[in-house]
Amino acid sequence: AHSICRLVVQRPCSSIMATANVEHRNQEATCYVGNLDPSVTEDLLVELFTQIGRVNSVHMPKDKLTGLHSGYGFIEFLDVNDADYAIQIMSMVKLYTRPLRVSKSSLDK
Repeated sequence: AHSICRLVVQRPCSSIMATANVEHRNQEATCYVGNLDPSVTEDLLVELFTQIGRVNSVHMPKDKLTGLHSGYGFIEFLDVNDADYAIQIMSMVKLYTRPLRVSKSSLDK
């Protein structure tokens, strides 16, 4: 059975920071989202994950030469519980035919 994910935007994206300084990100409330299709945008991730909870910021690292994102991103929620819920609900949901990989973010050291 194929599932279709329908988005319902309840608030404007402009109220959410598109990028966040990594040092100031709440790691406990941040999810890693991987296996992203090249056509996925930060605005799309905001719209999608706002259905789960209140999103504080979205960051998709981009290749410096091509300007394209690297196939993954970070979603910071205002509440740790929303991040945990996003992992449960959004893992393996297909976005542009690719199953999302959603997990707790870990700080690279």
